[in-house]
Amino acid sequence: MSANTPTMSSQRAAVVGETAPEQEEELVAYIHDLLEDDPMESLDLYRPGYLHPVVPGDIIRPSPSSCPNRPVDAPTGYRILHKLGHGGEGTVWIADALDVSERLVSLKIYSAHCSNAAEREARALRASMASPDDQWSEYVLPLLDSFTIRGPNGTHHVHITNVILPMMVRLSHFSADTKKDLVKGLARGLAHLHRSGFIHGDFHMGNIGCTLPPPFSSMTVYKVVQELRDYNVVMVLPRDPAHKGASVPTYLLGPCELYRCYVIYSKRVANWGPEARIFDLGNARAIGDGEDVAQDVRWACPPPEAAFAHYGLGGREILPTTATDVWCLGATITRMFSEVNLRTEIGILYMVDQARLDGVLPPAWRAFWETDPELCTRIGFVTPMQADKDWSKYRAQFMKQNPQANGANVDRLILLLRRMLALDSASRPSMEEVLADPWFADARSATADGDDAATPNIALPLSCEHRATTTSLCPSKLAR
Repeated sequence: MSANTPTMSSQRAAVVGETAPEQEEELVAYIHDLLEDDPMESLDLYRPGYLHPVVPGDIIRPSPSSCPNRPVDAPTGYRILHKLGHGGEGTVWIADALDVSERLVSLKIYSAHCSNAAEREARALRASMASPDDQWSEYVLPLLDSFTIRGPNGTHHVHITNVILPMMVRLSHFSADTKKDLVKGLARGLAHLHRSGFIHGDFHMGNIGCTLPPPFSSMTVYKVVQELRDYNVVMVLPRDPAHKGASVPTYLLGPCELYRCYVIYSKRVANWGPEARIFDLGNARAIGDGEDVAQDVRWACPPPEAAFAHYGLGGREILPTTATDVWCLGATITRMFSEVNLRTEIGILYMVDQARLDGVLPPAWRAFWETDPELCTRIGFVTPMQADKDWSKYRAQFMKQNPQANGANVDRLILLLRRMLALDSASRPSMEEVLADPWFADARSATADGDDAATPNIALPLSCEHRATTTSLCPSKLAR
């Protein structure tokens, strides 16, 4: 067997722990060896109403009766090759399309309880794709195919998109200039969504990625799977040998080494740079949506108005807005350049993290802080002078993580971030105003500047006539 041939890892063959998910109204004990830091989803999520059990080699076929409007020339199904990741909304896999030669795609299977998120994402992506003449539409990952399947744990939405590399995987290796180029693409993608009448709603590091080098799209399925390397598996066995539950997979699988493909194929093309892609719009809302759709809002990095509504207004949920997208982009940029999360406190003290960066408490915030026993002692932390000191620390961290960056350029970035991260949403710039900021003046854009080596972001429906090629998932509510 070749050293490059993907194999099942035998390192995790031991079965030593146990879990007891409820399966088909009876309690079944399963043995499996899953460590706390394993990059795998919990086995407890494989039960009716939640995740669909999948392993490599499975064929995911849409049900014709449940997808009457699907194009007749769409692939009849998709074969699972490896895992890309998982999250709060479902699992994501790399697959090849049946009936379409050598076509690799990303296949997301939503948890049965996340059908609303799937429908929101599809609605937002279709609106984005309806404006193909907008050159900024390419920065939003297009929806190539969508359908539903029925499994032992319920009905699941399936979304097919291009394969991209999650930004977090590669971020520490990018230069300051590349990061700026990527940020410009992210800002353009959000501006395009806003023009299309939608708000992303949960923009953070886990929902952004970058394109893979062009050679990746021309490689055979066999060759790419070789590069994805071993399958890191954890076997799942019922304690009762007579029980064979359909709700759980035969084994849990860790994510593939997609980053390895990025490194290998990027060496085969000169003068190429990655482009940003925005994905995971399960929390997206249409501009003008009513308050009746606010009950299912989730935030990975809640903006100030969400934190204030939750803690200061009795647990109230608010809808995302274009202004919350701007704040979340600012928080993401800060993390991209500093590799530090803005959130250092948990619970209600998260409001202190947000307020310190602004330096001024709005009247409503001050009134609430004065009544809260935890916040009232920290009012003195929020002053313009303290904000200047905190931003000086961020500047030092920016320079440390990006030693090749120009100091004056970093100063311009910090001025922009202070505007984007304002507590008062009315004081924040629009996404168009963000893009007009002087910090972007020397940023490159592969599309706008005519970079022929840029990776295309194919937005055509996937069909048997289509031969070209090219993840995501959902976190937490606020807690006291």
